[in-house]
Order: sequence, then C-alpha cells, then structure tokens
Amino acid sequence: DKLKRNPKDFPPGSPADEWLKYKSFIVAKAFSDKDFVDDNFIETTLHTFRKLKVFNDFLNEAILLAEEEQYEG
Repeated sequence: DKLKRNPKDFPPGSPADEWLKYKSFIVAKAFSDKDFVDDNFIETTLHTFRKLKVFNDFLNEAILLAEEEQYEG
C-alpha cells in the first residue's frame, strides 16, 4: 500500500518521495536447502539479523522523532 501524496509535513520534491509514500516495509531473505545444512549457517543467519537490527533501529528512531515532534508542535 502506498499513499497518493507525501505524508503531512513532507513537501513534495524530495528524492525520498516514493519511499515516504509507503505504508509499511518488509525485509526478507531467502535461504536454500543447501544454506540450512552449511556449516556456516548460524554465522550467516546472525549476520543477516545484525543487518536487520540496524534497519529496525533506524525505523524505530524515525517513529520516536515523529512522535516527539507531534507532541511538541
């Protein structure tokens, strides 16, 4: 799902316009059967989750900042 216009307080014309219109984000990684039996599967999985945590932290910080601005304004 996408919004038709940028969210309130985000003027059009930003290089991020299309990203701002999304209502949700999904991150996925496919693993093959071979990946599951690989000796490094645990390390590969941990590496993937560490990357996902950085993304999740970024989104959480953006939400907190937006909430703070809403209550200050």
